Amino acid sequence: MLFMLTMVQTIFKRFDSRRLNKKFCYEIKKVDIWGEGTNWHSVKRLTSTAFKPSSEDSVINLYIVWGLKNQDRSECHFTDFNCKGKTVLDRSFDLNPPPCQLSMLDFCKELKSLRSDKLEQLKIRRNAVTGEPDIRCFLQEMNTFLKDEAKKTKYPNDSDFSIPVNSQKMRNLMQYNPRLYNTSRLSQAYYRYFEVALGYWLTHGNTSYNSGDFVTYGLLLGGQVDSTFDLKRPNFQGGKYGNNLLYAAIKVHTTMTMGSLGYKKALVIHDAWEEFIDKKMNTMPESCNNAFQTTPETVLAWHWIKVQQVLVRSAVRGIITGLCLTLPLLIVMTTNWIVALICCLTISLITVGVVGIIPLAGWKLGILESLNLTLVVGLAVDYVVHLADGYVRSQKHSRGDKVRETLGHVGISVLSGACTTIGASIFMLFARILFFFQFGIFIFCTIGLSIFYALFFFTTVLALVGPEGNTGSILPLVRYVRDKLHNKKPTDVTCKNCDGRGFHAPTPPEISAVTPVNIS
Repeated sequence: MLFMLTMVQTIFKRFDSRRLNKKFCYEIKKVDIWGEGTNWHSVKRLTSTAFKPSSEDSVINLYIVWGLKNQDRSECHFTDFNCKGKTVLDRSFDLNPPPCQLSMLDFCKELKSLRSDKLEQLKIRRNAVTGEPDIRCFLQEMNTFLKDEAKKTKYPNDSDFSIPVNSQKMRNLMQYNPRLYNTSRLSQAYYRYFEVALGYWLTHGNTSYNSGDFVTYGLLLGGQVDSTFDLKRPNFQGGKYGNNLLYAAIKVHTTMTMGSLGYKKALVIHDAWEEFIDKKMNTMPESCNNAFQTTPETVLAWHWIKVQQVLVRSAVRGIITGLCLTLPLLIVMTTNWIVALICCLTISLITVGVVGIIPLAGWKLGILESLNLTLVVGLAVDYVVHLADGYVRSQKHSRGDKVRETLGHVGISVLSGACTTIGASIFMLFARILFFFQFGIFIFCTIGLSIFYALFFFTTVLALVGPEGNTGSILPLVRYVRDKLHNKKPTDVTCKNCDGRGFHAPTPPEISAVTPVNIS
């Protein structure tokens, strides 16, 4: 089960086609099980405070990615989250068509020219120096570089290498760089001139593999060498005509941090990005209209938000399921639907009280909290059902007398049981491991609220509106159904010579009045 698994961390430092997973990069937040005073807690505190990261390090970065699909995890067991599966490439992605290059470049320009209200909605950060939206789009930098390259004296005055690149532009560039390109090797079928321009830009004309652009944008691009070449690694170096661009990404710096990002607020931002990307992809050419947005770095923000959503739904579903199952069971056990309804009302109030403890204690809904909430109904029903059973079994006639007898006979046992459970939970409050400490608080609050509502609220409601006599009892209905199943008629009487187990039609008066003759 998801809640019982230790969460998996996927450190995604670069967009690698072996690691990226569309929308499903699996990282689930680890459970902190060590409390204060333990060595492990001290190590964690020192790690996070001795070299405290800056605000830049904790900011969530969002990526818009082309060329990848969901990871293929068909060979992975569903509980093995260490198995990342196989990378599935989107073979339809191709930046060589000029319309696709222009559409992606326009998309970058649109991102940098968004209105202030849209930037706030998407939580896009502005650059502290320029004031512009902080977005890293390789096409813009590549376009600027190629424009400057065309101005060099070694090219004709009318040279143009700007985006969109095509065969004419790139053949001109290759012709005037004979040390890098042997144009005689070009065939008529070759069309990947965008990769030629991309490699020339990343390596600054094959002069540096450590240039600023290569370091900054090389991580956002993934390529593959054609099978006809001997090279074993992706390469964008000029002169290698077999390079294929497999995936590309735009990096967006946001103002979001995991510490300040709440569950509901994050879902709104996530949905805004989904709507924005989907709307833009509908207007782009076919070869580049399958992009998606994701947060694959370190915290995997979107994934953790989705996990929190699942935790909330699971907790709510567990509580509702428990209450729905409790009502019919209580009706059967108490044989009175009115008492069962009052029991369910009391259990619901106990559950609401325990849920309210979570924000009061400063907790956020996580794995431990979700697990605890699914146990609330089961723990809260115990004392109420004992008192309900005592009330129904009481032979007294008035409500007040029934409640007094119930408290006198059952109340002492219920109170004693609650004291022992609360006493056990008190010792858990001194535990060093966080799970036991938190579970102790949960048990203490649940049992405390349960005994309080059972002895004061439940009994008070019974004394005011509790059923009297056969009111609300399901026994008449049970007898009616039983008689129907046995074909018993309303006029039938119980057999006196059958220990009350049978019935027969009533004996006519003239027959019953005849005195049997003794023929002996």
